[in-house]
Amino acid sequence: MKEGSTKNVPADVLKEVNSLIAPATAVIAYEEDDPELLVGIDEIKPPLALAEGTKTLKDRELILGSEEGIMMKEEGEYARIGDKIDNFLGAPDTTVIGILQPTGTVLDFAHIVSDLTFGVIGTGTVVTSLPDEGSLKLFALVGSKSVIPSAFRSIITPFSLEPRLINEKRTTPIFVGWNEAQMMINKGLFTNQGDIIDDFFGNRVIIAGILPRTGTILDQFHYIPASLNVK
Repeated sequence: MKEGSTKNVPADVLKEVNSLIAPATAVIAYEEDDPELLVGIDEIKPPLALAEGTKTLKDRELILGSEEGIMMKEEGEYARIGDKIDNFLGAPDTTVIGILQPTGTVLDFAHIVSDLTFGVIGTGTVVTSLPDEGSLKLFALVGSKSVIPSAFRSIITPFSLEPRLINEKRTTPIFVGWNEAQMMINKGLFTNQGDIIDDFFGNRVIIAGILPRTGTILDQFHYIPASLNVK
């Protein structure tokens, strides 16, 4: 999956996408080492809309985000609505039934499956999101080594995310994906690795590292302990 961003999105679309990028319904799954945003819902509801296809999902059916649909078609993974994709995240003969209209959010890079299918193949890095000044902030919740993207396993460890006392204040280390880090630096939120942010969505955090660029959706995320309550 390529990298994406979120900006200048209508409030109702942002609210709906935010409700979907949540621990119960979204993970970063992996085809070998390629990260794929997987979302589990049974029906596309307004204000989201389809560019083509069917909005109601059954088992082993797939709706693609607008950008993901273009990319997969260019790569020859399918040609038209109704085509089957063999061995999609381990599921045989998954049928493409729809393509979303562009949302201007991370959902444009998503694979959307039914709740039932998500329950079978929805393993990987649990994610969540929060609205912030007309955009979505994305968080990957790291609870064990097995959910850390392979590209970052030499950098992020569960131990490296453990809270510590700095100047007698509880401070939680976080890592930031490349694109998100550049945006935060440009906005003056921090300057360098080791900087402290006193109010990072309700928490005092230290920038433990800026992650190397991957050219994928991984570059958009903050990597935080699964126990950190962002709000």
